[in-house]
Amino acid sequence: MPTWVVKALPAASTATASGSRGATGGLHDPSEIAICNFSLDTTSRHYMQQIIDTSLPALIALLGTVLTVLVGYVQWKRERSSERHSIFHKEKRAAYITLWSKLEDLHIKIVTRSVSPDVFEKHLVDINTFVIKSSLYLSSSDAQLATKYVETVYRMKKTINEKGNQTVQRRVTNTSVLVRPPKTVQERIREIAKSIGVLARQKDEQVVVEDVIKEANFIRSKLIGRFQKVLKGYI
Repeated sequence: MPTWVVKALPAASTATASGSRGATGGLHDPSEIAICNFSLDTTSRHYMQQIIDTSLPALIALLGTVLTVLVGYVQWKRERSSERHSIFHKEKRAAYITLWSKLEDLHIKIVTRSVSPDVFEKHLVDINTFVIKSSLYLSSSDAQLATKYVETVYRMKKTINEKGNQTVQRRVTNTSVLVRPPKTVQERIREIAKSIGVLARQKDEQVVVEDVIKEANFIRSKLIGRFQKVLKGYI
């Protein structure tokens, strides 16, 4: 029977043997691994660079297209909004102009003619009907002030007919009643007496007439100011 002899190999030989096993499925040589990794890194960088070179211009073009569309949409929206605002303001101006025309037509008719309460109510219904139909454009405060204006003018005419002197009544017929009537001697004496506390607080008929004229003047001036602001686009 043969005899087997086992001898220990030197450390260097063992290392060489271990390294040689890498070629047959064992461990790889570190230099081979480094070369392989370098090759993979180079390939990956080259592939990524191709993707960037191909995709970046397309991405930039896409972003440019999106930005152009977005800017165009914003501009279109602004133009539509401006157009709608312009149409609304045009219709609003027309409503205020029409209302003012109705108010002044009734004002002239009241001060130059004999308008009965029934006739006045008929005209007032016409104005209020227009105000209701134009509620989209007329502010509620302006609508209320317009109604108050014609009612005050009618009350002014009635007060002047009942208590006014001939001078004021004559000024009614020539449409200049909404200008303060000239002061008479009695009015000047009354003002002097009032300044020294002699005149009693009770108003006489002429003072009542002056007060209603002042009220009509004030409301008319306020309406003119409001309507002018609307027509100029301030409100």
